[in-house]
Amino acid sequence: MTQIRTILMLPALVAVLAVAGCGGDDNKSSSNATTGTTSTGETGSGSDHGTKSFAGGSGEVELDDFYFAPTTIQGKPGQSITLELKNEGKVEHNFSISSQHVDKDLEAGESDIVKVVVPKSGTVQFFCSYHKSQGMVGKLATTSSGGSSGSGSSGTGSSSGSDGTTTSSGGGSSGSY
Repeated sequence: MTQIRTILMLPALVAVLAVAGCGGDDNKSSSNATTGTTSTGETGSGSDHGTKSFAGGSGEVELDDFYFAPTTIQGKPGQSITLELKNEGKVEHNFSISSQHVDKDLEAGESDIVKVVVPKSGTVQFFCSYHKSQGMVGKLATTSSGGSSGSGSSGTGSSSGSDGTTTSSGGGSSGSY
C-alpha cells in the first residue's frame, strides 16, 4: 500500500518541481508593465532610470541588461533629436520606435546613432524588441511648459494609439518624473 501511494504521488511531486523551476524572473517586472500603455508619470518599465532633457538636440542613451538610461527622454514638441545609443549590457539589445520606423540592433559593447522626433503632445514609447516583455521600455516626452519640475501627475485617463503614442486626458500637470 505504501508503494502504491508513493508511485501515485511521484507525478504530482514532479509537476510541482517543474512549475517552481519555470517561474523565476530576476528582472521582477510584471507582465502588465509591457502592455504599451503608459500614463503621464510612468514609463511602463519595471525600473525607472531617470528622465533627461535632450532639448539641446542630442544626447546619449545607455542600453543595459534590461533597461534604458535615461528611461524618459524629454525634448521640445516636434523636435528632432540625435541619440547616441551605447549597449553597455552583456547581450544584444535593440532600440525601436514603431511609429517612427526606428529599429536598431546593437551587440554588446557597440554604439550607434539614431534620429528620433519628440511628439507634439503625449508620449511615444521606445523599446528593446528582444526584451520588451522583461520591461525594457522607455518613452519620448515633451518638456513641460513653464519650467515646472513636479514629480508626477494626476492624469487619470490615458489612451494608447497603435503607433505607440500615449495621451492623457486627466487634469494633472506633468513634470520630470
